[in-house]
Amino acid sequence: MKFLRNLIATAALLTVSMNTYADVKDSKFYDPYSKYQGKTVSSENWKPTKNYSDKKQSGNFKVFDSLANCYSYFYHMTNKAFVLEPTTNTLLTIKRGFYDLAKYTSYTGDNTKNNIFLRKSTDNGVTWDSPIKIYDNRIENLNEGRYPSLFGFIYDNELAVSYTVSRVDEKGSKWYGFFTGFWNSEYQPTHLANNKVNSSKFGTLDWSTDSRILASKTGSSSFYELAIGRLSPSSDADVENANHIALRKTIELSDFTSSIPEQWESNKFKTVEAGYRSNNIVDLKDGLDNKIYFCVFGNFNDPAVNRNRFGVSVSNDEGNTWTEFNIMPWAVVNNYLSSKGIPQDSAAFLYDSKGFVPLNNGDFSIASRLMAWYNTDSTVSNFVEIYYNGTTQQWSIRDLSEFSGSYIVYQDVTNDAGQRLNPGDFELQLSRTIDGKYLVAKWVDLIDFDKVASTFTTTDVFMATRPVDGTKWSKATNITSSTEIDRGVMMADLVPNDLTNIPLLKLESISANDATDQEKRDNQFKAGIDQVLMIGHANIITSINEEEPCDCTLLQIQRIAPNPIDMGSDCSLTLFMPSKGYADLTIYDVSGKVVNELKDLDREYNEKQNSVTIPTKGLNIGTYYLNIVGAGQNVTKMLTIIK
Repeated sequence: MKFLRNLIATAALLTVSMNTYADVKDSKFYDPYSKYQGKTVSSENWKPTKNYSDKKQSGNFKVFDSLANCYSYFYHMTNKAFVLEPTTNTLLTIKRGFYDLAKYTSYTGDNTKNNIFLRKSTDNGVTWDSPIKIYDNRIENLNEGRYPSLFGFIYDNELAVSYTVSRVDEKGSKWYGFFTGFWNSEYQPTHLANNKVNSSKFGTLDWSTDSRILASKTGSSSFYELAIGRLSPSSDADVENANHIALRKTIELSDFTSSIPEQWESNKFKTVEAGYRSNNIVDLKDGLDNKIYFCVFGNFNDPAVNRNRFGVSVSNDEGNTWTEFNIMPWAVVNNYLSSKGIPQDSAAFLYDSKGFVPLNNGDFSIASRLMAWYNTDSTVSNFVEIYYNGTTQQWSIRDLSEFSGSYIVYQDVTNDAGQRLNPGDFELQLSRTIDGKYLVAKWVDLIDFDKVASTFTTTDVFMATRPVDGTKWSKATNITSSTEIDRGVMMADLVPNDLTNIPLLKLESISANDATDQEKRDNQFKAGIDQVLMIGHANIITSINEEEPCDCTLLQIQRIAPNPIDMGSDCSLTLFMPSKGYADLTIYDVSGKVVNELKDLDREYNEKQNSVTIPTKGLNIGTYYLNIVGAGQNVTKMLTIIK
């Protein structure tokens, strides 16, 4: 794969915190290369070429909820508002309500922007249970909730959810740390507030607004919640304490204990000028080896290297103790650049979304953007995977995908002269299949970007995959392929093993009924507009062919799309036959009753791949099973019919 084409830097933007509250203690990440980020857009510098509703795989995006705005739903994909609990196969999302009482003055219900709700789905996002109110701002004295993260797990043989939410007083323009909660079907939501960290060693420090949370899995000796976050000193001038990272933990919902592990203290990172910090949380996740992995991006305190890099700290005892950061050597980057014919020390990882997945045996992978510049007026840019082999203890970098190299900076709807970085990047995420056999990357990219004219057609969602035991990423699949502006698209931390029907949440701004298609698109660039929350599904299995050729002795249903299927529509099936021969196709309902014998499709099929159209007319909304008998084998795939 070639390193991406040249891209002229189009904007000089500081990576500031997006918070609007005047005295928030959330230092800016120090990134000397931030001028290479972002592109301000308006209706004048993009050119539609297709119909507004022209969709490819994701024609099944359906609205299932709404919210006041996306600010507290995610930011640079850093908090985790969308997860999968694999034991019960339950999708979970946590969100604010919809109604802003300052705007909707006559509303008297619970669905307000300062209350927090839990949504869950047990059929891969096709249908969702009614919202569960887990925080009521008018009853509990814990301020307004923002930036929620959650984690699903099993406790007492029941689905349980742990969550952590930033607290803000909008009228007083102050942040107050977090409240952290626990929910399951037998308990009312229980909240513990955590405002500051009082350290005898470092004094009193304020929690920042970003956080991750984990909880005990089945088999743990006791139930615990573990959340992690950055700290800020009371004074910006206190640069020595600007880089602490801390954790807070509760066991059986006892009072929190907050601590700064020695391995995460501020002195592990270089000090920078007042008001800035030199680290940024990437993610906190469980590995397949039952260890907890924490990944941070920052400028580590190494006199020989002055570059932002990645480091990973590991806990073997449920977060009680941690290892020193395992820091990526900068020589790994220089070796990668040399392999591309690019001068060493001419690249940087920039401050935008990143993905992190810990695997087994100490292995982990990180997805990030690497940008290089080696002349006065141009840069080159690419998505890469930084990975670590726990057995050989070696760091490496490989190509993940090419991309346009620029992204959208959204406008504040109340002040079009201002700019907010929310969401302001590629929305890069990295997940794995439940069984840990594949990695999946997702991002949003500008389409038909013209660096000279500073125009682009639209944004689309792309995904790529890699077998964990393989060496190459698949060719990126354009999941949406339309003139709609795709943004605020979230992938869960775990995805289906067969890489089909991968659920994606997507935000879309609500426009007036009489808005033109152009106005609808423009509204996707503006912050602060009411939004709907949508669910769609993507299939990317057909892109995996470089590392794992199919087992040519097996009858296989390789792909069904779309699935879920709109009632009355047809779907496309890719059937793999190990040899030329007859196959019998039948659709059953969940009770095992035959509902469509598909006699017209009972015929001889060619060896290898066959494309088959499956009619679903006459089937009501619900779950069905497509069964295929051929080559002496029998395979079944689930079909879901929706409105």
